[in-house]
Amino acid sequence: MTILDQLGSATHRTDQPSPARWRTTREQARRWQPLDLPTTIVVPHPDDEALLFGGLIAWLTLRSIPIDVIAVTDGEAAYEHVDGRSLAVTRRREQRASLDVLGLDPARVRRLGLPDGHVDSHVDDLAEAIVACANPVIVAPWQHDHHCDHEACGRAARKAAAALGGQVLGGMFWAWHHTDPATLGGDELVALDLDELGWRRRRRALGQHRSQLEHVDGPPVLTEHLLEPAQWRREYYVVDRSIHDAADLGPAT
Repeated sequence: MTILDQLGSATHRTDQPSPARWRTTREQARRWQPLDLPTTIVVPHPDDEALLFGGLIAWLTLRSIPIDVIAVTDGEAAYEHVDGRSLAVTRRREQRASLDVLGLDPARVRRLGLPDGHVDSHVDDLAEAIVACANPVIVAPWQHDHHCDHEACGRAARKAAAALGGQVLGGMFWAWHHTDPATLGGDELVALDLDELGWRRRRRALGQHRSQLEHVDGPPVLTEHLLEPAQWRREYYVVDRSIHDAADLGPAT
């Protein structure tokens, strides 16, 4: 049984307490619904497509809205004493299964194979890959998501959005636990409400990442504490107000 399985008792709860520092900010988040526009999702590591964006991907695929996923790294550096090449094979397989659960056509995945832990050395290359998708909406980790690869992906997304004249939103995972809400500054946190199907698909997608949920030689990467946001019935995104007006992002719900 994985840690995610152990959280099954929360299945019928509408929410769980958030990390305390973000509680008020989450409660005040404006309800948001995506525009029906082709979207590029920038995924730093296998599992991030579910952790940060699973509900959104499910929402878009259920409505047949075109999505391109950029799989930035293969996640080979997740465990210090595990062979990286073997782990990369496992994690690519897990990510394919996760995206299948979320309803994504495998042909819409572009795998870059950038080095896990060193995306910051390839921001320009990543930005070019995002621009090549030529989609008007870009979703990537927030540039303050407290992981070097996530933050690099956020910077690349902003750079690509400036080149395309497109929209960019930032997803969050590590920031819930390590970043203060004051870091938002003048930016806004918006919330996507997940219906039952979208919420369940996100959880099932995350469950495909068994290498992250269990580990024979110590604690897994995804501990029970870290997985708390996976229980929420909303996904949250940061809107950079230096780029967008409220009207840019679609209707409030």
